Amino acid sequence: MASKQQPFLFAGFEEGALPKPMLRRQSLHLSDRCGGEHMIPWNKSFDAESCVYRAAAQSEMQFAIERLPNRCGDLGMLEAVRAPYQRSGSDPEQPDVLFFWRHE
Repeated sequence: MASKQQPFLFAGFEEGALPKPMLRRQSLHLSDRCGGEHMIPWNKSFDAESCVYRAAAQSEMQFAIERLPNRCGDLGMLEAVRAPYQRSGSDPEQPDVLFFWRHE
């Protein structure tokens, strides 16, 4: 029923097909020098080409110059690693990832 109320959210998906899960913000800690323009909204997901996805699939730290999934558009160094802990019952295909972003 939701797909009929909001068809633009599910455009291109066949009836009954589920979209691929995306890595999204679960929590966020900002430094004192970080302004609100660098906040990642709850509904934003990282780009599928982001090093966050590589970190989820591998055990090594991943690095890249990337934009945050928000409105600021600033480039920065993104460091991401699969979290050393995982929540009980979490999906092994979508693990928790820790990341640090530094404005360049």
